[in-house]
Amino acid sequence: MTNNELVVRSGAVERRYGFDGVFGEETSQKEVYNSVVSPLIDCIIAGYNCTVFAYGQTGTGKTYTMIGDRIETLEDVSVGMIPRSASHLFDELERIDSKIEHTVRVSFIEIYNEEVRDLLTGGGTTVKIYDDPENRGSVCVKGVKEATVFTVQEVNELLQVGLAERQTTSTNVNRQSSRSHSIFTLSVVTRELTVEGDELIKVGKLYLVDLAGSENIGRSGSTEMRAREAGNINKSLLTLGKVIKALAQKAQHVPPA
Repeated sequence: MTNNELVVRSGAVERRYGFDGVFGEETSQKEVYNSVVSPLIDCIIAGYNCTVFAYGQTGTGKTYTMIGDRIETLEDVSVGMIPRSASHLFDELERIDSKIEHTVRVSFIEIYNEEVRDLLTGGGTTVKIYDDPENRGSVCVKGVKEATVFTVQEVNELLQVGLAERQTTSTNVNRQSSRSHSIFTLSVVTRELTVEGDELIKVGKLYLVDLAGSENIGRSGSTEMRAREAGNINKSLLTLGKVIKALAQKAQHVPPA
């Protein structure tokens, strides 16, 4: 391993994997948040879209990292990235110029067995993904519920509603294995008047993605429906990896997800 690069050699084949940093097992949730997610809050208020992925094998702590064990108070060391993001966002919005209006909305969806389900509607309503006609090259989720929120407590309550609807099960390697990819979105809209008297509107979104874990079906003991779930999870993670690699390398062709 060299500086920020892991080199894997197998015979005459050499592969290099770059990384930005490594957290030790004693690293707190607060330290991870401050390093990875905190810098993005100012970006979304400024009108940018940002994404954070939790990616890894099943049972490695992705959902714990994104959500934590408890979300009632940030004083609990286990609180994850999503509750911390919401609290940080409202703190920053309180500090901005009082002449700037702002609106915060949240949505919570999951991708389960190749279907997109809205976790905030009760019963997990299936929704559809379309090419966005107003923004070429982008997609939109039609019919997804976007709830307007005014406090961190309201965000946490909606997070709990969605978690109750999310697909999970017990396997040989994870007592509560996520069987879907979930996307919790914090959206902020700000409105202000420029010195010329024009209205300036900025829209920024933070996508907090808790991916289902890659799974060895033999080790996890998944059979029948659970084995099908695992197959879809592994297939989608492989496709996502190809897309990210193509984007990172600025390839002319990005494989369809």
